[in-house]
Amino acid sequence: MISLLNNVSSLRLAIIAETKLLLRGVNSGASDKQLLTIVQRIREKEHQLLEQEGAVLDPGMWRILHSRLKKRNLEFVDLNS
Repeated sequence: MISLLNNVSSLRLAIIAETKLLLRGVNSGASDKQLLTIVQRIREKEHQLLEQEGAVLDPGMWRILHSRLKKRNLEFVDLNS
C-alpha cells in the first residue's frame, strides 16, 4: 500500500482531493460559484498533469463529474477545449 502511494504524484493526489471536494460540495449544497471554482481548479491541475506527466483524467471521470453538476442544473463549459 505504501509503495502504491509513492508511485502517485502529488499532482494526482491534489486532483483526487479536489474531486472529492467537488462531490461533497454537490451533495452538501455548495453554491454554483463554489462548484465551478473547484471544477476550474481540477481542470488547471489536469493541464499541469498533462504538461508534467503526459496524462489526463479518464474521460469517464469527467462524465461522472458533469453528470453530478447536471443534477444541480449546472453546466461547466470548458473554455480550454
